[in-house]
Amino acid sequence: MSHGKTWLVPRSRGPGGSRRPRLGPVVTAAMVSAILLASCAEPPPELGRPATSDVTGAGSGASSIASRPAQPGPSGLPPITCARFVPDSPCTPYRSIRALDHGMALPWAGDGAVTASLQSVDGELLLASKTPCGPVSAKATLDHDVMRVHDIAVGAVGCPGEQGEQQQWFLELLRQDLSLSYTGGQLHWRAGTSGIDFERDPL
Repeated sequence: MSHGKTWLVPRSRGPGGSRRPRLGPVVTAAMVSAILLASCAEPPPELGRPATSDVTGAGSGASSIASRPAQPGPSGLPPITCARFVPDSPCTPYRSIRALDHGMALPWAGDGAVTASLQSVDGELLLASKTPCGPVSAKATLDHDVMRVHDIAVGAVGCPGEQGEQQQWFLELLRQDLSLSYTGGQLHWRAGTSGIDFERDPL
């Protein structure tokens, strides 16, 4: 972490020619921190909340923004809106129930060892995850049923033994193009014969 420096966030033109801020590295980290904290403190977004409008897209970089209200972002930052991994998946946090590494089962990934949620912030998608080692965040893009992530950041490094190996496996998975699907109440991430299956996190 740098000290004594001011991070300047580049600006771009909005639809009416007005200038609007774009998310810089520090802003993105702050938003992901807020998402992770909110996911630990609030009930599933599907429960007990009025709906807002849906925005569904397809094609490169498109996302499916769910009909959930926007959560206020940190002071001075845009609100956080729940986003769907695929159009027919519920907009909610997920917990892992199984994982495969080149077709071989990874028992450690069961029972919610990995969590994942997708959020939209000012038109950008943010993936907020957690492994036994600690939180992992990244920017994401959706191209139909393929998710690609970049600018991966980890909240803990140097975890000892198995936890460090588990986080490294997850990071390697995120660096690949992930095919997404939702069937039988489960969300599936696949990269060849590796991947993770999730269920809705009851929190």
